[in-house]
Order: sequence, then structure tokens, then C-alpha cells
Amino acid sequence: MATMTEIESAVSKSMTDGASKNASETLLLNLETQHTKPLWTQMTKLNPPLPNPTAIPYVWKYDEIRPHLLQAGELITEKQAERRVLMLVNPARGEEFLYDADLFD
Repeated sequence: MATMTEIESAVSKSMTDGASKNASETLLLNLETQHTKPLWTQMTKLNPPLPNPTAIPYVWKYDEIRPHLLQAGELITEKQAERRVLMLVNPARGEEFLYDADLFD
């Protein structure tokens, strides 16, 4: 049977945990109003604890890409894009892995 001190300690911890949870939720809401998000909630997704590679080996051949780079330099003006850059997209990962969508929500 638990002593009164153990019960009081458990109740106090529960209340502290609840208050802490409420404070954390309030913080997240306040961050949202400032158009920010906490990195610590995203770290597992951005930097998983164990490697889980989905990319496949792929070779981008400059000789094949170069004509497109040159064409982009001719067709796309500086007003349209300050930099005419081609991103190397791994065929197994697709566009959703080019950036973290949460950065642009």
C-alpha cells in the first residue's frame, strides 16, 4: 500500500506534468502565431536515429545535362530567376524530398 507521501508525490508529479504539457502546447501555439515552428519536433524526421536510405545509386552525366543548363541560361531571364539552377533529384526519392515541406507550410 502506498504511503501518503508517495501518493502526494505522484499527484504533484502528475499535476506538474499536466502543467508542463499545457505550457508546451501554449508555446507551440504562440510559435505558430509568429509563423515559426520548433525544430526539435522535426528532428526525428530530418535526422532519423537510424539510417533508412531510400535513394538509389544514380549518375548524373554532365554532358547530358549541360545543354539544358545552357538553354536555361538563354531562356530564363534574371528577372524570372536570380539563379538558373538544376537540382539533382534521385529517381527513387522524388520531388517531395527536395525540401522539408514544413519549412514552407
